[in-house]
Amino acid sequence: MADLNLIESNIVSNLQTITALKNVYDHEPKSLSTLPAATIFFDGFSQSDSASRRKSVDWRWTLRVYVRIQDAEQAQADIKNLMVEVRKALASDPSLGGNCNFNQITRGEVFVSLDQNNVHVMGEMTLTANTYESY
Repeated sequence: MADLNLIESNIVSNLQTITALKNVYDHEPKSLSTLPAATIFFDGFSQSDSASRRKSVDWRWTLRVYVRIQDAEQAQADIKNLMVEVRKALASDPSLGGNCNFNQITRGEVFVSLDQNNVHVMGEMTLTANTYESY
């Protein structure tokens, strides 16, 4: 059985190698005061059955990268660069410390929040980590 805590810990460790990120959280905090920051939270799974008792399972996490908007053009450049860095960091450790067959970013989107107290850009990516499970 996959150890989701180990997979998640390795995702966080890989994100912590990105020097531009000031904080990496293994949860979605109530508020973010220091940016740029990244958050991660477990988001579910999907599985496919095979003829054997072995199942391929894609465990899913949502990764978010937050950048404060002080200069709109700079914030756009920063979010693009950070999303590329996240992809590179995770690609450098495909098995997340030997805890899955492979990981991949399956999608990414960018959102803008104009909340007066915390104007920021958020890049949201979905990461899947594939394992084989026997039942």
